[in-house]
Amino acid sequence: MLNAQSRVTFVSNLIGNAKVIRLIFGQLTMEEIFAAEFENELLKDENAILMDVRTAEEYAEGHLENAELNDVMDPEFSTRLDQLDKNKNYYVYCRSGQRSAAACHAMKQLGFKGRLINLAGGILAWKGPIIK
Repeated sequence: MLNAQSRVTFVSNLIGNAKVIRLIFGQLTMEEIFAAEFENELLKDENAILMDVRTAEEYAEGHLENAELNDVMDPEFSTRLDQLDKNKNYYVYCRSGQRSAAACHAMKQLGFKGRLINLAGGILAWKGPIIK
């Protein structure tokens, strides 16, 4: 059994399938997966929404195909989240993975029931095409 301190910081790295699962206070908040698996999972998931949580300026510089922009730093972020289908699976990315991790956590707190998948390393780790 993990103590309170361990539950906050516990990160389990499952090397076999390149998944990192973060637990916060004992609750699964998101899955964090590397770029190749992120792309594979996204392509086969019929319930998927791809979300870019960077700024509009960053998005304009280049984004993943079919990504919906929802800037996590925008004061209206939570309001826009309330308008989304909470039963979908959200594949979320930012520049390096930090803002998207925060976005996934916020989505979990707002009652999203589908999978919340963060791109480990963000768009910097992406090897596929980028739309400009």
